[in-house]
Amino acid sequence: MATSARLRRLIALSATLVAGSGLEAQNIVFDGSDFAAWDHPQGLVNVSAAGVTVKRFGKSFNAVADIDGHSSVVIGDYGRRTVRSPSNQAQAGRIRDQDQQTWWQPNADDPVQLWWIELDLGRAVVADKIRVIFPDEEGARPFEFFSIFTSPGIPVFGGLAKRIGYTRLGRPVNNNKDQVVEFDLKSTGLESATGAHLDTNSTMAFDIIRFIRFEAAGATAEAALAEIEVDGVGFNLSGMVATPTRVEEGEPHWGGTTWTSKDRDCEGCGKGSGADEMLDEDVGYRTWTIEASDKGNWRDSGVWQVIDFGSVFRLDRVIYYPVVSGRSPILYGFERDKQGGWSNIDLLVSDGTPSNSSDPVVEGPYHYELLSDVENQSRYLFDWNFEPLDMRLLLWRV
Repeated sequence: MATSARLRRLIALSATLVAGSGLEAQNIVFDGSDFAAWDHPQGLVNVSAAGVTVKRFGKSFNAVADIDGHSSVVIGDYGRRTVRSPSNQAQAGRIRDQDQQTWWQPNADDPVQLWWIELDLGRAVVADKIRVIFPDEEGARPFEFFSIFTSPGIPVFGGLAKRIGYTRLGRPVNNNKDQVVEFDLKSTGLESATGAHLDTNSTMAFDIIRFIRFEAAGATAEAALAEIEVDGVGFNLSGMVATPTRVEEGEPHWGGTTWTSKDRDCEGCGKGSGADEMLDEDVGYRTWTIEASDKGNWRDSGVWQVIDFGSVFRLDRVIYYPVVSGRSPILYGFERDKQGGWSNIDLLVSDGTPSNSSDPVVEGPYHYELLSDVENQSRYLFDWNFEPLDMRLLLWRV
């Protein structure tokens, strides 16, 4: 029986770079010519006269601080500007400048309906908290009445104008006097699924967002907003894989590659294999759909993807976001027939150890270990948490 599968994105999180798997303690000596010839991943490994250092990854980061390093699709008026407001656009950029001594103030003569400001993170981010920071001094006071809205950046189907849908976080804030107000992000109403290392709770303490909208709900004299901060979760390694598009456009990357089961009927088609769409940090338009059969073995008739991160990392978390028929909040109305059930999902990992029994064309010549075998009722958001392990390649299959 033929099935149809559709996937939005896959995220590998909370990583530490390691030298390799199974290495014994030893002294390795390089001379100057070795360093000069070493094509190392810029930004991940830094070579200087003082020696070699590697990037450190934290458990969280401010996703607003590095917006300039990202870009995504424009949806109508959304995404044309990093920050936009119909009231005092000249000051709008101050809410992301990492300086609490500068702020945006709507024009006092404008109606309250225009007292809103919108921030585009430039990509979809897994985040668990939004923080708004206000000044509190003569001439600049906290907004007393406001709401915060978020959106992953999904186009609304139908209508003449291209637009996105927003969801309000909690209830409107009233009579606020605080300089810092925080909002927790959550994903709720998730269906059941079982599998090793899988968080099976119906509520997740994070959400996937791209746009944040701050909107006044009433007038406040001298109201001002200094900063919006977004606490991202972990580090998205998939955002640094050398996909065909990143290489073609000269975007920063740390090497590696990715390929999918689409290569079975599209040999050497590069971006056409769907690989880019899985790792592009965009849940707007760019998607991948492939027909598959449940007959035969997974290599010949299944749906799968391999991600080679290019280096060995120590990972402890993977988040996976397929479009599940009838359940996902992402409903591309004109392509509903292309959404699958995702009833079974396997997640396999490899530290790059060679294997003679693997298919070098499918999964590559590497030995893989099964990390999780998931049986899914109709869950659309998956979060695997496990003890840190060495990983160079990740393979999912359905």
